Amino acid sequence: MPDPSIEELRGRLKELGYLTHGLERWFALDPWSSRTFWQELFAVAAKAATLVALFVAMPMIAAMQLRNGMLPLREAAAFSLAYLVFGFAAALFLVLLAALALKIRAAAAIEHPLILTLSSLVLAAVVAGATGLWWIGFDGRPRELEVIVVPLFILLQIVVSAIVFSAALLSFSIHETRRIPAVARRSRSWPILIAGAILLGAIVGASRGASPVTRAEAPRQIAVGPSSARLALIAVDGLSGELFTARPELAQSFQVILPMDVPRSSSAAEIWATIGTGTPPALHGVHAVEGLRVAGGRRVVQAVSRFDPLRADLAERAGLVRKQPLPNTTRQRDYVWEILAARGVPAGSVNWWISSPAAARGIWSVGQDEVFSATSGLPPAERALAIDAHASEAVLRALDSAAPRFVTLYLPGLDIALHRLDLSDSRRVAVSVAAIDGLAALVGTLTDRGYEVLLAGSPGEGGGRGILASTIALEGIARPESVAPTILHRFGFPSSDEMPGESLLPGVKPERIPTFGSRREREHPSSEIDQEYYEALRSLGYVR
Repeated sequence: MPDPSIEELRGRLKELGYLTHGLERWFALDPWSSRTFWQELFAVAAKAATLVALFVAMPMIAAMQLRNGMLPLREAAAFSLAYLVFGFAAALFLVLLAALALKIRAAAAIEHPLILTLSSLVLAAVVAGATGLWWIGFDGRPRELEVIVVPLFILLQIVVSAIVFSAALLSFSIHETRRIPAVARRSRSWPILIAGAILLGAIVGASRGASPVTRAEAPRQIAVGPSSARLALIAVDGLSGELFTARPELAQSFQVILPMDVPRSSSAAEIWATIGTGTPPALHGVHAVEGLRVAGGRRVVQAVSRFDPLRADLAERAGLVRKQPLPNTTRQRDYVWEILAARGVPAGSVNWWISSPAAARGIWSVGQDEVFSATSGLPPAERALAIDAHASEAVLRALDSAAPRFVTLYLPGLDIALHRLDLSDSRRVAVSVAAIDGLAALVGTLTDRGYEVLLAGSPGEGGGRGILASTIALEGIARPESVAPTILHRFGFPSSDEMPGESLLPGVKPERIPTFGSRREREHPSSEIDQEYYEALRSLGYVR
């Protein structure tokens, strides 16, 4: 059967959507000097890239929604647009590169279908690989639903991308043989475009009216048992079980020493919010040290891949987003000392993450911004030790003035020296020894003043074997979620159903209540970044 004429082939290709400006001249003209060549090349490549971009954005925005507990609509739309632009640029580049390579032997795609198939799959795999790299750029482990949903979307992305890339490459080769293969006789562009737009719209629209965390109301009455305990909780970041047992002068101060497995988490703030509230991250809402605020948005988005296009400096310079430390109102559950103070137990805290300064009835607190400000101007290594020393001094002053029954402080100096600063080995050892010596002295001072001491040590954001040491009897398996229930039990209060951990105190545990309620603070859209605090986080290695 004779080949169709050029005019007949042109008409059939235009009907199927393969020609826009004159692909019939693709091989007739010198491609490097032909305007028609480049116009047609970019037209077909842009069409393919648009379709691929929709399916690139799907797994990315799905992961963002699941990691952040459903983004508000403005934030979801902003991230979706960024992912569409990113997907379009990546796919456009790949199609252009493949088409120019195909120009060497244009008929190969039709004469050897395996070449077309393999080329399309390779391009689809490159796009999926980039999406997967973006996904593993998140800190912390994904939730169970995310492990199912995101890979399914990536698999769908591979299938659709392979079809789209195949059609695009085929359109560059079809004229050479003046044949239209059966696979190309029906345009699939519109069905793919419509399906992709509907799916992406559904994922973005799922955020409308969604609350990032569960709201809960505390019961009006809570039964308690009598207690005259005076207890101090010392939280030490960077203190692993191995490091603790290697310092006998510290270990000998405690009656019970329990290993505590700390899962790999997204940040120090998330680890300690879990320990301090007793609730999982999905409830307390703290996931990171730093977040992104979309221009015009009210919520700081915490869980963002380190490879996210909106984390680039260009996005910040363009005014699309602002990087900032998390506001105190990010935390949606009370710390255990806030629970105690609200129910008549005088309590206070120093230097805890996502905690605002306060000096109200029954509670006092010193926030990190105050501690960091008081130690500004020092070199980072000396500043790490000074932060611990300042926090310890603030607690001891409070014992004299406020006489709290429960007191806590967070000491990050060890973690800063071991994991966040670029120090020589000898300097790192010297700072670590000084931090542990200061910790041992503080434990001794607190016990001399009549306080029972709980010491919670976390090895850091990488997770591993931590420690829970106590001057009072404990039993059972220590977990980060066990600390808050143990403290509540010591003061005669029950745990809540929102706290997955069990009290480690021996004896009968109080009956649980449904919840202690949500925090009442509201975040104001006009809240500003404390630049000095932000620079302190940067200098100490918490943000980069």
